[in-house]
Amino acid sequence: MNSVHDSENNRQLRYRLDRRQLLAYAVFGATVLTGATASASAMPANDIIAAPGRYNMKNSINLGAFPYPGKMTLGQCLPLATDAGFDVMLAI
Repeated sequence: MNSVHDSENNRQLRYRLDRRQLLAYAVFGATVLTGATASASAMPANDIIAAPGRYNMKNSINLGAFPYPGKMTLGQCLPLATDAGFDVMLAI
């Protein structure tokens, strides 16, 4: 019974990574990803597809950004958001 327990501990120690190995894997992964991104960005400009058009964006704010319902009512929050330049208020 003891030999089974020892072999499980040895297997766990064999697969455990130390800090240096983790950093080496992180640097290797970053290098591979950076190299893949660089080769993808080296495409000729003719192959890039242009956006279909320009869209008007609206500025929005979440209702959670206001102290509603604790200190302010919804009637107080809406004019405050409009005065600050927000077009839409989201209640998510």
